[in-house]
Amino acid sequence: MFNKLFGGGKKDKPKEPKVNIDDTIKTLDQKLSDLELLTQNLDVRQKNLQEEAKKKLKAGDKEGAKRLLVKKKKLLDQLKQTEGAMTMMEEQKMQLESAGATKEIVDTLKTTNQIVKEAMKELNIESLEELKEEMEEIKEKQNEINNFFADYVDEQNDDLEDELNALEEEEAQKNAMPAANKEKIHVEEKNKVKNEDEFNLDQFLNS
Repeated sequence: MFNKLFGGGKKDKPKEPKVNIDDTIKTLDQKLSDLELLTQNLDVRQKNLQEEAKKKLKAGDKEGAKRLLVKKKKLLDQLKQTEGAMTMMEEQKMQLESAGATKEIVDTLKTTNQIVKEAMKELNIESLEELKEEMEEIKEKQNEINNFFADYVDEQNDDLEDELNALEEEEAQKNAMPAANKEKIHVEEKNKVKNEDEFNLDQFLNS
């Protein structure tokens, strides 16, 4: 309480601003472009100083040539520093690009894991058991339907079997009837011949 009244106590650290990798890369690109122009300018200036120093030297002005060479050296030092800074910034840019790619991969993995977690919440043993029971019920009903149609086919086959047996019996009877008729005709013909022979014998005896 006293800490609140008198401004004491532990204060929360201010949150650091979130770094945007893409914006930082754009900033580095702009700085590199500026430094590239600077190096070109420094290179041209140091070459010009060298040419002027040669002219001074030819004119016999050694001191003037020396002063120009001193300026040239300072420009070369500045040029080296600028090139060194550019090298470091290019390395940082490459690191940021790599970090950005890695961050995208990690973010994708996190998102995927979260989706998997949400999906797994609905998948538990109880729900799987219910699903299994439903599948078994469906399978049982399907088997009942299949058995129904199979029994229907068997019933139709039984009727056809009875009809087929009746046809076979009818055909057997038809085939048996001519044989019986032939035997009857044979017996009748035999009796007829016998009767005719007897008649002829009687006629001969009485003539």
